[in-house]
Amino acid sequence: MEGKINFSASSPVMPKEVIERINKNIINFKNSGFSALELNYKNPLFIDLMNETREILKKLLHLNDNMEILFINGGGSMHFDMVPLNFTNEDDTVSIINSDLWTNNAVTEARKYANVDEINLINHKGPLPKITLDDIDKNSKYLFMCTNNTSSGSKFNKDKIPDVEGIPLISDMTSNLLSETYDINKFDLSFASSAKNMGTSGISVVVINKNLFEIETNRNVPKILSYKDYYYSGNSFTTPNTFAVYIIYEMVKYLYENGGVEEIEKINIEKSNLLYDFIDNSKFYDNDIIKEDRSVTSLIFKTKNNDNFIKEAKKHDIINISTSMNNAVRVGLYNGVGIENVKKLIDFMYEYEKKNI
Repeated sequence: MEGKINFSASSPVMPKEVIERINKNIINFKNSGFSALELNYKNPLFIDLMNETREILKKLLHLNDNMEILFINGGGSMHFDMVPLNFTNEDDTVSIINSDLWTNNAVTEARKYANVDEINLINHKGPLPKITLDDIDKNSKYLFMCTNNTSSGSKFNKDKIPDVEGIPLISDMTSNLLSETYDINKFDLSFASSAKNMGTSGISVVVINKNLFEIETNRNVPKILSYKDYYYSGNSFTTPNTFAVYIIYEMVKYLYENGGVEEIEKINIEKSNLLYDFIDNSKFYDNDIIKEDRSVTSLIFKTKNNDNFIKEAKKHDIINISTSMNNAVRVGLYNGVGIENVKKLIDFMYEYEKKNI
């Protein structure tokens, strides 16, 4: 992959320094004499590693004492089932802001376990609204949302986080946890697949308010899907993906050493603004997302022939650009993508426009 520029919307992009650290520890993990691939979840070295990773995450996210970090095998989609399984009974109602492909999947899964009060914004025109108690069923057991809409290229800015005091707020933050400075303490539960901003796939990070463990349901929740069991066992009743936890450790340590979420947010905004400004000043490319709602990490635009654009980009070593749910080109600008790579993409887009306008 030397020389390739990766704009994947799903798989991770890692800083070169992090990859070098990982390569070293794959051979000899912290001078232990064995590989990071051979980490035993009961080994004190791994237990210390997981605890340190948890503490770095708490610092990066400025979590209060009532918030806890869990590492749960599997991706973000698994929580579309885990959340209603853990916090509802069959006759309960949950509210879901349906704003994208992934929240649509969350609606589908939640309906298997409870009644769904759906706030459908997929074809919404105008700025995304700030949802309040007046917009949802007052008896909802929780309100579910996704802060960043990866497939449609929009996001709920910090000032549009719902105000539903008294009802737990739950969020899928897979694509922008650690990339923007949201107040995570406002969410009773947030989850994120590690594959965007935190490392390799195969595990998810859950930030949960311990008050949620007091919710009682009559469901017989399988242990492997129980947030309580992960918490009360110290994440050890089942074998965690130890290598994935190690990758998260290297990624969050690197982020902490380089100014934290506050600093990476500035870089991410600079990256996205460069690309948005180029698109806005072009007569060839088009982004129709209202500026105040534009995603920082999941940028989309349309061309006259999206498939040809992606094909030609690949010939220039610009890889893993994809198409989105609304038939647009999608570019992932996660934490590991450097500004210099965005500039190279813009250079290619400029030349492609000249040849195809």
